[in-house]
This record gives sequence, structure tokens and C-alpha cells, in this order.
Amino acid sequence: MHGDVEAELSGKVNRVGNKRSGSVGKNFPPIVRDSFRFLEDEYGVPAPDYDAERSTVTYDGAAVRYVVGLDRVEHRISLVVLVGRVGASVEEVVAAVGLEPPPKIRSTATSLRSLEQSVESHAAVVRALHPRLAGPGGADLLRAAQR
Repeated sequence: MHGDVEAELSGKVNRVGNKRSGSVGKNFPPIVRDSFRFLEDEYGVPAPDYDAERSTVTYDGAAVRYVVGLDRVEHRISLVVLVGRVGASVEEVVAAVGLEPPPKIRSTATSLRSLEQSVESHAAVVRALHPRLAGPGGADLLRAAQR
């Protein structure tokens, strides 16, 4: 990663004291990195790549790829899960798995707080599902989510 991208992902920018400052777009990468850091720490997934043009943060693990996107027009975030060539939205995966109780997945990103809450809700679902997605039945689970 290059200096500016690494700084954005690490959260070394856009902070005043312990609080974030600045726009939703500028804070998107470090908020995703903070919320999804467990993938790196607990599962050894490499640090994410940030694509500023597409407003995406991608975790590309050996078994699973997670693409977190920010729609700057609709002010919403999304999460696509890919295993090999099979992909589905996190909402589709949750429906297919039947998590109980069903998690509330937020997607609003109109303010820094709503962005944090939305990213954290997506990260909580990934934390619950990652072992299944990364296991031998991950692609089958995503195929079931597409139906």
C-alpha cells in the first residue's frame, strides 16, 4: 500500500483527539479497518485494499473476499461476500443461513455516527459467519443465498 492509502486505512487521519472529524467519505476506510480488524487479528486475513475511485475496502482472504462499499450518492454502505466466483450480499447470506435472532443490518451513512453503526453491524455479521464462509461449504452457502 502507498503512504496516503495506508494512512487512510489505519485511521491516522481525520481525528481530533479520540473523535473522528471530517466527511463520511474520508472516514470510511479507517472505520471499516477498525471494525473489521478482527479478520486480520484472528483469521490472518491480509490488510485490506482501498479503492478511492470506487469507494470500496476489500479484504481478500485465502478463502473469502469481502468488499465493503460506500455509495456516496445514496449515503449507504453495502457488503458483498465472494467465495471463488460465487458472490452474494450480506443480507442474502443472512437470510440463507437463518441466523437467530436475525441481526439488524444497518446501511445508512449520512453522518459519521451512522456510518460507524452501519459498518459495525456488517462487521458483527461477518464475525458470526466467517468460519462457515471460509469452511468447505462456503461456496454452497453463497449459492443458496442467491436463490
